[in-house]
Amino acid sequence: MSSEETHEGPRRRPRFAVASVAAAVLLAGGGGAYVAANASGDGGSGAGSPTADGTPPPLTLDDPERSVAPGEPAPGGVRYRAGGELPDGPDSAAVYRVRGAVSASQVAVLARALDVSGTPRTEGTEWKVGRAGEGPVLTVGKEAPGTWSFRAHSGGTDNCLKGRSCGASGADGSSGIATAEGSGAGPVDERAAKKAAAPVLEAVGQRGAALDASQTLGAVRVVNADPKVGALPTYGWSTGVQVGSDGQVVGGSGQLTKPVKGDTYPVVGAEKAIGLLNKAGSGG
Repeated sequence: MSSEETHEGPRRRPRFAVASVAAAVLLAGGGGAYVAANASGDGGSGAGSPTADGTPPPLTLDDPERSVAPGEPAPGGVRYRAGGELPDGPDSAAVYRVRGAVSASQVAVLARALDVSGTPRTEGTEWKVGRAGEGPVLTVGKEAPGTWSFRAHSGGTDNCLKGRSCGASGADGSSGIATAEGSGAGPVDERAAKKAAAPVLEAVGQRGAALDASQTLGAVRVVNADPKVGALPTYGWSTGVQVGSDGQVVGGSGQLTKPVKGDTYPVVGAEKAIGLLNKAGSGG
C-alpha cells in the first residue's frame, strides 16, 4: 500500500485488508499479520469484555486523542490507494496480543546472546544490563511488547524504530545505526551478517523469521528480521540486528514479547478499508 495525493481503488474486491500500524495488537489473515493502529481500551489491548453469549468484545482501533479533528484535513493531505491488485483473503481473522511483564530471566537470555555482562537491574520502567561508558548496554521495556535496544559501545545510537528497517531515522534525527569505530573496513557479506545475527534472533524467538541483510550504512550491515505470527508473515513487527565490519553485533532493536492468539473477528474488503482510512484522515 502506498500514500499519494489521489485515491484509486482497486477494481477487484478482495476480502481482506488492514491498513495501519501501531504497537499493541496484530491482526492475522489474508497472507500476513499486521500491527493494528492506535488500539485502545482494556489497557491498550483494543477490546473490552466478552458478551454474555461469548461473542468476542468490540475491537477498538481508534484513539480519540490521536484522531484528526472533524473537518480538518489529514496531515500533509495524504490519501492512500492500492498499488495493483490485492490478494483474496478470509472472511475473518484472529487478533494477536502482547500482554504481561518481561521477566529478568528473559532479559538475561538476550543479554547472553548479545555478550553483555552483568545481571538485569531495574531502572524505572526498563531493565538494564551493562552500563553506559563501560561497555555494551542492553535496555528492555518491562511491559509487553518488551521493546529492546542494544549498542556495543558508546558511539552511535541504538534508536532503531520498531516496525521499520533499522536504518530509519529516529525521533531525534539520528540514523539508528551504531557505527563500527576505527575499523577502516567495509561491511561483511550478507551470509556472515545473518550468521552473526542468528543467536540474537534465537534469543528473541525469531529463529524462522524472514531475513533481509541487503541494507548497509558505512561499515555496518543490518539484518532486518520479519517473524511469522500464526504461521503468517508480519508487517510492522521487525527486529533489526546491526553487524560491524569485524562480524560482531554492534547494535539492534526489536520486541521481546511474543504475540499470543486471541479472538477472531470479521474483516472488511480492501477497498472499504482504504476508504475508511482516507475518511478518518480527512476528519469525515
